[in-house]
Amino acid sequence: MTIFRLRNTKMIFHNELQPGSFCQLEEMVVEDCDELLAIFSSTMVGVFNYLQEHVDRQGQGIRSFQNLRKLRVSRCESLKNLFPASIAKHLQQLDDLSIRSCGVEEIVSEGEGVGEQPVRFEFPKVSSLLVENLKKLKCFYKGQHTIVWPMLKELSTDCSALLMIVGLEDVRIQETKGKGEAVLLVEEVPKVFPNLQQLELRDISDVDQFPPDLFHHVKVFKVEGGYHGGSFSIFSFLRRSYNLESLEIFSFNFEDVIVYKEVIGTLSPIKNLKLDSSINLKHIWRKDSEFGHIIYNLQTLRVWFCDDFLNIGASSVSFRNLTTLEVSYCKMMINVVTPSVVENLVQLTAMRVSHCIEMTEIVANEGDYHQTIVVSKLKCLLLSNLQSLTSFCSGSYTFNFPCLENVVVAMCPKLKIFSEGVLSTPQLQRVIKQETYYQNEYWTGDLNTTIQQLCTKKAVIPNLKRLTLSSIGIHMIWHHPSSSSLTHLYRLRVEGCHNLKYLFPSFLLKDLVLLRFLEIKDCNMMEQVIFTDGLGAEDHWRNYTILLESLSLKDLPKLKDICFENYLEFPWLRDLTLKNCPLLKTFISKSVSGDEPPIHQPTQTNDSAVLNEKVVFPRLEELLIQDCESLEEIIELQGLIANESQSTSATLSIVPETVTTKFVFPHVTHLGLGKLPRLKSFFSRMHTTQWPSLKQMEVIECPKARIFGEVQISNQQPLFCVNEDTFPVLEGLTLKTSDMIKGICDGQLSLQCFPNLKLLNLQFFPQTSTTLPYCFIRSLPKLQKLVINNASISELVQSEGLSHKGGHTSAFPQLKELSLSELPELTLKTFEPSLLSLKNLTTLEVSICQAFINLMACSTSKSLTLLERLSIADCELLEEIISCEGEDLQGSIVFPKLKYLKLSHLPSLASFSLAHHSLEFPVLQMVIVTECPKMKNFCQGELSTPRLEQMHLTRDEDGELQWEGDLNTTIKHMFDEMNMQNSQAVEVTDQLLQME
Repeated sequence: MTIFRLRNTKMIFHNELQPGSFCQLEEMVVEDCDELLAIFSSTMVGVFNYLQEHVDRQGQGIRSFQNLRKLRVSRCESLKNLFPASIAKHLQQLDDLSIRSCGVEEIVSEGEGVGEQPVRFEFPKVSSLLVENLKKLKCFYKGQHTIVWPMLKELSTDCSALLMIVGLEDVRIQETKGKGEAVLLVEEVPKVFPNLQQLELRDISDVDQFPPDLFHHVKVFKVEGGYHGGSFSIFSFLRRSYNLESLEIFSFNFEDVIVYKEVIGTLSPIKNLKLDSSINLKHIWRKDSEFGHIIYNLQTLRVWFCDDFLNIGASSVSFRNLTTLEVSYCKMMINVVTPSVVENLVQLTAMRVSHCIEMTEIVANEGDYHQTIVVSKLKCLLLSNLQSLTSFCSGSYTFNFPCLENVVVAMCPKLKIFSEGVLSTPQLQRVIKQETYYQNEYWTGDLNTTIQQLCTKKAVIPNLKRLTLSSIGIHMIWHHPSSSSLTHLYRLRVEGCHNLKYLFPSFLLKDLVLLRFLEIKDCNMMEQVIFTDGLGAEDHWRNYTILLESLSLKDLPKLKDICFENYLEFPWLRDLTLKNCPLLKTFISKSVSGDEPPIHQPTQTNDSAVLNEKVVFPRLEELLIQDCESLEEIIELQGLIANESQSTSATLSIVPETVTTKFVFPHVTHLGLGKLPRLKSFFSRMHTTQWPSLKQMEVIECPKARIFGEVQISNQQPLFCVNEDTFPVLEGLTLKTSDMIKGICDGQLSLQCFPNLKLLNLQFFPQTSTTLPYCFIRSLPKLQKLVINNASISELVQSEGLSHKGGHTSAFPQLKELSLSELPELTLKTFEPSLLSLKNLTTLEVSICQAFINLMACSTSKSLTLLERLSIADCELLEEIISCEGEDLQGSIVFPKLKYLKLSHLPSLASFSLAHHSLEFPVLQMVIVTECPKMKNFCQGELSTPRLEQMHLTRDEDGELQWEGDLNTTIKHMFDEMNMQNSQAVEVTDQLLQME
């Protein structure tokens, strides 16, 4: 039984069902039922005792049964718990449990029928468990309880949820209930997950809170970091996983990965490593790196979407057991390995390299290398979508591939030869040229000659579906009035074809019935996308509708029109990108036909528009317009009237100046406007816009536009006339403008203009010193992340505005992350809790703020109870982080949640605090100190860093670890060493001067 998108349904069944009703039901699916209060009432439990699978999405009530085997819940924002304890205790057959993206606060709720205390929850057959994106989750069960998962093999979650799944939430802080009674009673740790083999974590910042033997059976570990911190915890976890075989790392920042010199021997080597979508990772291996000590037994290595990755960088002994090497979407790579490294890949059988746009060769040309390079076991080589690849190796080296049997080449337009030197491939009898929907085999006797043949071979493809043209010198692609090869064309990409003046002649439009994706990039001579070649309005193919879903036009310096004398609609278009088209003036040109009334022409026509005439985008989801210098309006004045139910539409009559036009974009989720120097408004006449689905917006360097406002005078239109209905779900906003007051708003915005905005990124050109407008601040009640960069701003918040406007006590009450950079006039007053709410702050980053002598007062620091990450860099006058001058401090200063502290390039910093008081960092795991030449010690008073002492985490400017027993002593030792080095440098300089 499947119940799907009954959004107003509150009940599925009546209670008065006859015995035996649905007695054979084994599977039930409930999806997207927003108002559903309950699926089954308690009186119906016996009716469905044969239910074996239950999948629930967007529901609010759940009753489950003893034979329940699969339970999946997702996207249920109103759901507070999954099931009562009386049912959870008897899920004896449950095998697969998945909970994601819900408002769940507890997995199991308290209820009747639970006699014993503490409650023991045992899920004897659950083998797969997924708990993901439960932002409101507080606990597994409120009462006293223990949890056991004896058969669990696959677990996917984050650390905070895992603490609850294990039954360890709040154990560290000894949370109690009632009369000092412990809420959680933990059984013997190895019994919690005795058979766990695969673990996937999305946040490992708290991983060291778990007992060391909890995960010792895990064989596959997948971890996602989200690009922020936590990467220093990877190897801490690996030491606990004695049986680990496979490691997958996704979305990590490797800037903070640390070498643990004293405990390297405890790391277990792994067999399979996958690195995906990570940054600040240039090599797999380097001297003293942790990777170098766990990969010597590696058999499979995959590197995907690592933009900073240069090559695998192995030593002479690394990867001797590697059998499979795969590299994809690493845009900075120009080669994969050096000659010495490839020769040491003695077990390698398969190599796949694809989608690396800068890669010119696989094996680097390092000059003289006279010995024969033998790749003894390589059988399969795949080279795919390598736009810059010219050869396997450009050096005149001798290669021997005694076992090579399969070579596959796909989309490598510049590949002219395999190798410049002597080449031996005795087993190779074919080269496969692979396209999206077909492949051909070629062989001319040797590999080099065969590769050369691939470059000149022409193919006729009657059912062509995908076509990419890159860096070819043709002047025209299609010549004939009809082309059967186009009738199946689905995706077309043209790049670097500098002789093309247009893409399609208009007579081919009738053949492009299946074209859905069109991308044109970097074609210096292209003036039009569609060209009629002088054909007039009588042509029978005019008025064709193009069913494109995605259109991208980038780096086309001479593009003036997309079509010429043709009238088109784009009813299916979802993604539209226009970038660096400085001459583009019209999106669709004007047209008059004999069977249509003439379009009224105003006295002065504004041709600098993107959307023009009768263009409708009812399905548009993403609109990006950047670097279009001629653009003055988004929508042209030509013949527009209001349309309340459709997205932007044009008609055949001109809009009177007194009429307010409403433009609705019902499905746009992302809007980006960037570097449009002439853009003044969305539409020149009185209008409003509505974006009911918009979640992310950027407006960058549009100097003539006033971005937000409520004024609707025709000659003073802002870019967006904002009211409560304009941006109801907007979550992320990035603004960069030269004049903050004019650029953001100079009027009064309603409190409800941005009701759901969570991220605000402000980037200004520094001009007149100012503060954020109060009308703008008060419209951001749910802001969680604030980023401000490069501005002449003395205060974030106007104290006058907050003290006199509506009784506000502080701005941004839900703020969690604050990043401030290049703000030379910003003062200490910024961090006063009375002005800026700090109670929920978890991340604070400050850099290049030259007015700071200290960062915050002692009283302010005590409000940072949730701060986890603190980074201060390049503040030349900063002498201390915390100043207690003029304050009567009682007790210690405690940062209860701080895990990461970075102090970098602070030439005046003497200490974290110069006052004689105690500092406590109970969970501090990492301290980075770089180029702080005046820092003699960390603090003047007592210092407690119990977790740091265990982790040995302090780094100097060269990235080397130092640890002298405690943080104060370590800082002093670094200071003394630096002075000694400076003295030696001065002495050597004096000696050289004397010699001269």
